[in-house]
Amino acid sequence: MQEKIKKIFQNSIQLRGTVLNETVDVERKIDDYLSNYFCKNELVGNELKEMLWNTERTTLGSKKDILFILLNRYEKTLLKEHPIFIDTLERIIPHRNIFAHLSVDYSNDVLERENVEVVFKKYNKGKLDPKIYRKEDLIKLKADFKIINDFLDILLTSKAP
Repeated sequence: MQEKIKKIFQNSIQLRGTVLNETVDVERKIDDYLSNYFCKNELVGNELKEMLWNTERTTLGSKKDILFILLNRYEKTLLKEHPIFIDTLERIIPHRNIFAHLSVDYSNDVLERENVEVVFKKYNKGKLDPKIYRKEDLIKLKADFKIINDFLDILLTSKAP
């Protein structure tokens, strides 16, 4: 039992770090695109990132909303070439929030489960609604980050509108 708790604890540390680091990388790429779009001057664009995009007041969700508006206006062809990008980015935000804010569940119920990498305690209307991550869920999440990063890399290297 202690060995399983130790494994879950170590998994939670590694997985939190990975998911949060990947999300920060995605968010910085979005910041770069938005800064480049709204300001063609590099110095002022960097100040825009520092004072607006890289603050806790401007959430990933807010940046995503602005990005989607710009993509739908000016990058329709790119979106047609990468039709799953928007849904994929939408899908990772809740995972980011789970890994950033929820406690790991070490209950006997979790310890008795098979093929579970980590479980987070989430409550919905006062009832426990655990968020379970199995190996296949983490593989899918990793693939989603690749899709997002590949798209953003293309976007950042293409000619800005």
